[in-house]
Amino acid sequence: MYRLGLLLLLFNVVDAESYSSTLILSDLGTIFQPVNIIELIRTFNANTLLHCSIKCNNDVHCRTIDYDSISKQCRHFAGEISTGTIISSNSPTSTVGGIIYTPDYYLSYNKMSDQCQTSRYLVVSSSSNLCTCPTETFWNGSMCLNQLYTGSTCLSDEWCRTDLNLFCDMFYQICSPNVDSPTLKYSSIELSSTITNISTIESTFMETSAFTSSLSTSSTITNSSILINYTNVYPAPVASPNAAAQLYSVNLLMNGDGETGPCAMSINVTHPTVWSYVGTITQISYNDYEYGALDPTSPGPSDRGNCYFCGMFDAVTTMSQSIDLFPYATAIASGNVSFNLSAWLGGWTNQDDSAKVSVNFLDYAYQPVGNQTTIGPVLAADRGFTSSLIFRQNSGMIPINTRYMTVIVTLIWHSGSENDGYIDNISVKLRYS
Repeated sequence: MYRLGLLLLLFNVVDAESYSSTLILSDLGTIFQPVNIIELIRTFNANTLLHCSIKCNNDVHCRTIDYDSISKQCRHFAGEISTGTIISSNSPTSTVGGIIYTPDYYLSYNKMSDQCQTSRYLVVSSSSNLCTCPTETFWNGSMCLNQLYTGSTCLSDEWCRTDLNLFCDMFYQICSPNVDSPTLKYSSIELSSTITNISTIESTFMETSAFTSSLSTSSTITNSSILINYTNVYPAPVASPNAAAQLYSVNLLMNGDGETGPCAMSINVTHPTVWSYVGTITQISYNDYEYGALDPTSPGPSDRGNCYFCGMFDAVTTMSQSIDLFPYATAIASGNVSFNLSAWLGGWTNQDDSAKVSVNFLDYAYQPVGNQTTIGPVLAADRGFTSSLIFRQNSGMIPINTRYMTVIVTLIWHSGSENDGYIDNISVKLRYS
């Protein structure tokens, strides 16, 4: 996989050793696939591989390059080479270079600024005047490593991409969306505490993620219907292992079955793990007899686990999850990738509280492409007026300029004292043909 290393020395620096770096080079015919496209720092033309490498060496944030000697295209990435994937390229003359990092380069960490003024690997903190890690990296005790994405193991908040509103959930020791400063958070809400025949909810949500924009939701609740229109509900992507491995015919969503993290065993709100959410949507146990909704014998999926999702208290509550489809980029561009969206949807006895799921496809600029695909709702008559879950699915082709997909789950109150919209086993699978 790797060829002869390339040593770079910049002689115009007083301490030449501090500004030198060693790159390992991949085989020809390869390019670098970062764990997230935001780690692409720049793309430009360079006359030689050496020129491309020197430019990277001069940037403390640059850790990996790829270069094509025919097209002269040079790309710089913030992610260290082991955080991404080296994949085959359409060009036989492209190669990947990764800067080697060892603890020896970080001996000046937390020392006074004069110890790292000429270091390529550390920066000076403006607040403490001490040598510290560059932005979007964290100190692991011996080196500065790239901060991590949703679902990655962590020991403190500094390990996670705080610029994407992630924090370290110490109970599970994984990077998770920060619900106290969430990707989607309430700016204002008007909701009548007692909903009679007609009430109007007007909510405005403000995005704090670099990837997302504002959402305006308008909902009218009557005794027979609820109409909801969403715009731009696109949280930052989670690190889906199945998507990163470019797998087909497997679920790309994380925690689509409610089995990750705790689930409620009484009438209380236990928010879904991994998903971004708004309102009281709850991960709840089939054995929660205090709530008295579904139980393990209720009609529904035969492969159910211990938990499912319900609306609980809010009249309208949602959760959403975005997946980075970059590993499938070449296949999607060929126009040969289809998707299947499925879930088990339901509600309580003769009430029309319900659930629906939509999938949206987005381009590299996080703008919608193609049409939204939705399954649900399943109303009381569809369920035979029983407390149950009914299987629904829909399929289609993924637009050729797709980079991300976002799945939005909406649970809707219609009558009764709680929001008894239920859903389980939410899945999106891709197929290449």
